[in-house]
Amino acid sequence: MKKYDYIIAGGGLAGLSLAFYINANPALQFKKILIVDKSHKNENDRTWCFWADEPTAFDEIIINQWEEAHFF
Repeated sequence: MKKYDYIIAGGGLAGLSLAFYINANPALQFKKILIVDKSHKNENDRTWCFWADEPTAFDEIIINQWEEAHFF
C-alpha cells in the first residue's frame, strides 16, 4: 500500500510551488504529497524571487516588484 503519490525533496520555492500546482490541478488535487525538508520551519525565513512576463498564481502575495534588474 502506498502512502504518498508524490514525495517532494525540499520545502523551498521550487518544492512548494510544485506542491501548489499539483494541488491546483483538478486531476491531481486529491493526491497525497509528502514534502521532506531537513530544516525545521518555525518562522518565515524565505525570500522568494521569480521573473514572469504574465500573471502568476503568486501575484497576491507579492510585496515588492521591479521592472528590471542589473547584474554586475
